[in-house]
Formats: sequence, C-alpha cells, structure tokens
Amino acid sequence: MDKKKIEEFYYLIETIETIGLKLSEIIVREDPDFILKIGKKTIGAEVTGYHIDAGQKKGSEARTAEESYSYIVEMVNEKLKKNSNLESIWAHLAFNYPYYPQKVDLEKFSDDLIKFTTESIRKNKNLKEMNLKPTDDYPLLKKCLKSVTLWREPFPFIHFFMHDYSGNIGLSEENLINVIQPKIEKITKYKKSGNFDELWLIVGSGRFHSQVIPPLCFVESELKEFKKLDNVLENSGFSKIYLCFRSNNEAVFEWPGWNKIEPKHIIQGGRDYEQRKS
Repeated sequence: MDKKKIEEFYYLIETIETIGLKLSEIIVREDPDFILKIGKKTIGAEVTGYHIDAGQKKGSEARTAEESYSYIVEMVNEKLKKNSNLESIWAHLAFNYPYYPQKVDLEKFSDDLIKFTTESIRKNKNLKEMNLKPTDDYPLLKKCLKSVTLWREPFPFIHFFMHDYSGNIGLSEENLINVIQPKIEKITKYKKSGNFDELWLIVGSGRFHSQVIPPLCFVESELKEFKKLDNVLENSGFSKIYLCFRSNNEAVFEWPGWNKIEPKHIIQGGRDYEQRKS
C-alpha cells in the first residue's frame, strides 16, 4: 500500500476497533477504498481525511509545512535504516514554526540530523532520554528545530517522528461539508462498483495542525447543531458516516444522530500510542 492508502487503512482500523466490529475480511481497493465483510453483510467503506482547507484551491500554510516534514521523515528514516549505530533510537523533532527546511535543503538537513544525533548518543552511551538543542555547528538544524528529544525503545528499528500540537483549528460545518461533498458526488460510482448492503464514509482527523479539532465535549455539542450538514447527509447515499478523531484518544462519532462512541482501551500519552501502533 502507498502512503495515502496506509493512512486510510489507519483511520479504518481505528474506527473499527473503537466501535467494536468483528470483521471476517477486509479487501483493499479503490472507489470505495475498502470492502468490509461483517457477518453476512458486505460494506463498502470510503475513507478520507479532515483538513481545515478542504475545498480550497491552494493548501494552507499549515498543510505546506506538513508536506515539508513528511518528506523529512521519509528521507531521514530511509537513511537511518543503513545506520546501525542508531538502532532502537527514537526521536521527536520540535520544529521552530514556521521554519521548515525547503526541498533543496532536505538532503543536508537529513545528514546533519543523523550526524548530530549520532554525536549526542556517543557522548551519552547510557541514553534513557535526552532533550537537545542544535548547536551553532548545525545552523540549518538550529534555524528549523527548537529541540530534538532522543530515547531508547525496545524495538529493533529507528523511528523519527514529529508532531505539531499548536492548538486546534476548530470544527466547522462548512469544512465538514467540503470534505464530504466530493465523496457524495462519487456515490453512483461506488454503488456500481459492487453489490454492497451498505456504504460507509469514514472521515479521520489526525494530529497535524491542519487537522486538529477541539476537545470532544465541544465537538459533540457542535455536531448536534449542524443541521445543514444533516440535510446533506440525508440525501448522500451513505448509510453511515464516522468521524474518527485520533488526536482525542480515538473517539468516534456515528451519523445518523452523531452518537459518540468511546474506545474500550485507554491510551496513556503520545509515546504509548506510537508504541502500540508500531
């Protein structure tokens, strides 16, 4: 699966686990993205992500930044696979918003990051956790990064990841409609592509700045007031809509009715979350 499909699969599994469904089979495909076998039922499931700039011709500044450090993660992790000195080392990169390396600087940024990390670990062989600030020897890192936090995990690989917890962007009725409307326009195509008992749409909200939504207590009350959205969904052709919020302990809201479904397990912080998913 490519990166986009992996993200869709992630949203799907989080939703399925939270609502407590037992699947006999998942088939990966396109339009809709997945076929779910639940007992004697065949469900077509389309999956998409929630972003604040849905419907806009150009992405927001936050989306541009997210794309930049997605490239960084991919490039750094690829290089790290060849560096056994960093095996089992995990790192969290806190960026000095809005300074993200440009594409032309990604190679140097990646090499400098690996060198800086390797040197830091060499000086602290009994590493448990370190919070580091890039030195003057690494001007590009110093410009782009507030800090680099390193620690060891009992996993036989290296993992660099980045979060942007800079507040939430809110949840608007218009944005949700902009996210869902393109999927409604393809409903006829979905129906023709298979013999489905139901069609579902899963909308996932992640931890990037352009996706972060308010605390769930506000979401629950807001969704109940989105009458225009309800009218759109009534005639959408989807039997169920699920909103999956990974940034809020994976709570799921189910339409019709926007009932909140809480997960049966508790996630203790982001690091445990990353461990569980690895």
